[in-house]
Amino acid sequence: MTPEQIAHVQDSFRRIQPMSDTVATVLYADLFTHSPKLKPMFTGLDMAHQGQQLMRAIGHVVANLSTPQAIWPMARTVAVHHAKCGVNPGDYDVFGTGLLRTLDRALGDAFTPEAKTAWIEAYSMLVGVMIKAAYPVPHYYQAAE
Repeated sequence: MTPEQIAHVQDSFRRIQPMSDTVATVLYADLFTHSPKLKPMFTGLDMAHQGQQLMRAIGHVVANLSTPQAIWPMARTVAVHHAKCGVNPGDYDVFGTGLLRTLDRALGDAFTPEAKTAWIEAYSMLVGVMIKAAYPVPHYYQAAE
């Protein structure tokens, strides 16, 4: 990511932090609306606490975009946990789209095209690592070197 993209993501995240509980609630509502099959994975969980964990995780990623190697251990751990819970690679697309919709709702005009592009870049980078960690390609599918 470019320094400008990192600045866009960090600035927009700072703007939503005061309303992070609401943002998390809206994001999960969006996720369950667009992918109802995921809702049972959250049965019995305290969604307020889950939302706080989500926003802390996003905050960790946002704070470390300049040094992504600081993000990867947490990202890999979360990804493996998600896979064990039944999350599929395609579910990351649904979540990412919901994240963008939620940011657009929360930020309004402050969610500029540049900010949106920066969030897409950050999320794509993160998800690439997460999917690789949670769904490794078996060695017999890897190309011969």
